[in-house]
Amino acid sequence: MSRLPVALIGAGTRARTVYAPLLLGALADRFELVGVVSRREASARALAEPLGLPWAAELKPVWGARGLVVAVSAHHNGAVAAGLLGAGLPLLLETPLALDVEEAGRLCDSGLPVEVAEQNPRFPSALLLQELVRRGVLGDVRAVASDACGYRYHATAVGRALLGRRAGLWAVAARTVFGDDFGRGLGPESLLAGTVAVDGGRIFQLREGEALHLGVWPKGSYWLAGDRGGVIGNRVQLRDGGEATLIEETDAKGRVRAARVEGAVEFAIELPVREALDGDGHAVARCLLDWLGRIEGHISPTAWSAKDGLADLLWAQALERSAVLAGTRIRLDL
Repeated sequence: MSRLPVALIGAGTRARTVYAPLLLGALADRFELVGVVSRREASARALAEPLGLPWAAELKPVWGARGLVVAVSAHHNGAVAAGLLGAGLPLLLETPLALDVEEAGRLCDSGLPVEVAEQNPRFPSALLLQELVRRGVLGDVRAVASDACGYRYHATAVGRALLGRRAGLWAVAARTVFGDDFGRGLGPESLLAGTVAVDGGRIFQLREGEALHLGVWPKGSYWLAGDRGGVIGNRVQLRDGGEATLIEETDAKGRVRAARVEGAVEFAIELPVREALDGDGHAVARCLLDWLGRIEGHISPTAWSAKDGLADLLWAQALERSAVLAGTRIRLDL
């Protein structure tokens, strides 16, 4: 099996701690990292030279890359991705596609194999939930809630995955604002709660979890309601009285080495690599393999297209806009 030569665009924390270790480690049999590109030469050099890789401040075709992994700062995502379209190479794009919806939309029409590295629906825990839904264990799942466990487009991505990627119809939300920014120097901190009406009489509810990264409020969980049962956290309750537990088996360092459901329902999901990684590592490994499948013409069930990334962003922005406009209903057009 030949390896895909890829260049890493970006040399920040995500590139250094997630992508480079995966491309040179657990996925080295599928990918060949050929170089690092960053607009900041010092960052490019600091990442590339210890790994024995070339680096540059602009893309070097002579490296022979046949795919580009783009992991730059979020506010640069859209412009950097748009600038790389001319290279004609498959792209793996970190989230969000862009902070501007129109800019994100243009990336959906490139005609290239573009995969969005939306890791949240691909966490082992999220995949266990999706497998419960796929198997019909919960029956017709009509409501999903992200209760202080995800934020913005990440939370809406998981919600969309659990609801079968159905179209959103409209969104309504409200927010409260804390005057204290908890030492970040970024100004007041807001907390948002809202609902997206989804095609087929489904609903998605979001209680914002972005502020959880400040370490101020306890983390919540996903909640699912179907006509045969439901899930809250890692606990499955069925209408016939059966119960099951979602389990992530970890090693002493907290790295996931297995993910399964035990109890009235029992199954395991296959992790993308054999090595024990944290949940984010497994999720990004799956992103990379889904991208490789897309390039080869095989779209996996967990693949996340540019259109998916745009829909995630539209749902999140509609909720935020409704909250700013005191609960005005915002129509969703995608």
